[in-house]
Amino acid sequence: MKGIISRMAIGSAVVAALSTLLVVPASAAPAPLKAPKVDVAQPTANAYFRRGTIWVNGVACDPDAPLTDPTAGISKVSIFLGDRDTTEAVPFFRPGGYFGAATIAGTAADFSSTGAINSRLGLGTPVLNTCRQSLSGWRVLTSAIRKGTWTMNVYVQGKNGAETKVTIPGLRIDKP
Repeated sequence: MKGIISRMAIGSAVVAALSTLLVVPASAAPAPLKAPKVDVAQPTANAYFRRGTIWVNGVACDPDAPLTDPTAGISKVSIFLGDRDTTEAVPFFRPGGYFGAATIAGTAADFSSTGAINSRLGLGTPVLNTCRQSLSGWRVLTSAIRKGTWTMNVYVQGKNGAETKVTIPGLRIDKP
C-alpha cells in the first residue's frame, strides 16, 4: 500500500512539473526579428559610372543594437548585380551576380582611411538620420563591372539574422 501512495505522489508531482513546462513557452513567445535599417548613399538610381570597380557606401544598423556595438548590429553587407535569389538580370559574365561584401573582419574607424583600402563595416556615421549608432557606416569596393545598364541589389544582414534588401535601378556603366 505504501508503494502505491508514494508512486501516486511522485506521478502527480511529475505531471504538475510537466504541465508548467508546457505552458511557459506559449506565454514567452520570442519577439519578431527587426530588419536592419539601411540607407545607400552611393550609387543612386540611374547613376553613371565608368567601367571598372566602384564604391558602394551608406549606413546600416539593427534598431535594437546597443550604441556601443562597433558594427551597429550588422554582420554583412553584400552587393549583387541582378537578383541574388531569383537570378533575374544577373550578368552573364558573373554567375550569381556577386560583386563584393563588407564583413565584420574589415572594420575601421573612418570613411577617409587610406590605409588598406577595402570593404569595411563599422565606419563613422556621417549623419545620424537613419541610425543612432556612431559606427553604422559601411563601404564596399566592387569587382569590375562591365558596360551595360544594371540593377544593383544591396543585401544587409543583421547579427540577429534578419535581412534587408535595397534595389538601385538603372545603374549605367559605359566605356572609359
